[in-house]
Amino acid sequence: MANFIEIIDNDDTVKLINVDNISYVKVNTMAICSIVMNDSSEIKTGIDKETLIKKINL
Repeated sequence: MANFIEIIDNDDTVKLINVDNISYVKVNTMAICSIVMNDSSEIKTGIDKETLIKKINL
């Protein structure tokens, strides 16, 4: 069974993301994260690293 997290991106769109499809997470200088998927698409989240880690580790 896939693990999904709910993310609201910078366009205020709610997205369900399959955690298994995350390639890596980019963190900018303001500690705001972008999720890069296995297909190289990028989702700019507007949330900080600690919040994202909590969501992924649930």
